[in-house]
Amino acid sequence: MSDYAKVGYAKLNLLDRKGYAIKQWYKNMGEDENTQLADVVGIYSKMYPSDRRRMLDFFSKARVGEAKHFQGEMRIERPGEKGKWNWVRTNVVVNLFEPENGQIELIGVNYDITELKETEAMLIEAKEKAETADRLKSAFLANMSHEIRTPLNAIVGFSSLMGETGDIEEKRQYMAIIEENNDLLLQLISDILDLSKIEAGTFDFVEKELDVNMLCEDIVRFMKMKAKTGCGSSLRPSSAGMPDCQ
Repeated sequence: MSDYAKVGYAKLNLLDRKGYAIKQWYKNMGEDENTQLADVVGIYSKMYPSDRRRMLDFFSKARVGEAKHFQGEMRIERPGEKGKWNWVRTNVVVNLFEPENGQIELIGVNYDITELKETEAMLIEAKEKAETADRLKSAFLANMSHEIRTPLNAIVGFSSLMGETGDIEEKRQYMAIIEENNDLLLQLISDILDLSKIEAGTFDFVEKELDVNMLCEDIVRFMKMKAKTGCGSSLRPSSAGMPDCQ
């Protein structure tokens, strides 16, 4: 049962370091089960340096009656894997304190929590990724709300102007602007829907020929519509003289 649960047990006299431990205790400590207990306790050659200092500090205090219990998570070097560590939760209690009779009896229980730590790390990483994705999505939607208002304002504004003018040519100009903003609005909505598909894992990529010149013209035209009056005049979509690029 202890092997299955990865729980180890040890009992020793701190003064002469004599005692016994079960196989799993040695395994959790990264030691061979045939090693003498006295060659492990107080030495802890496989233990991470800062964890080793904590354990030895407890022993020093336990010797003079200043500490009766120790609990902590220790890192133990994996056998044959230098620089890689298992996590072991350790509990030690002073069961008998009679130094005048040569007895300071300690009972220790340790258990391997490496899998628990690895799962915890994966959960933390997944949580951080989810939080990052949520922040990016919020930023995207906030930006999209601004982007959507631009063509909507143009559609509403020029639709109102169409009703106020009787000039046919002016109405045609307004209609052209409204149609361009309709196209922009539809593209924005399509982008939002594509984002939802990507998140759901249902987005399909389709390979087909693309007229890059036309794409550049569309981008410049849309950006020109968004630009402030006077700033957009320098944006002039023109593929004249450009080679075909598909």
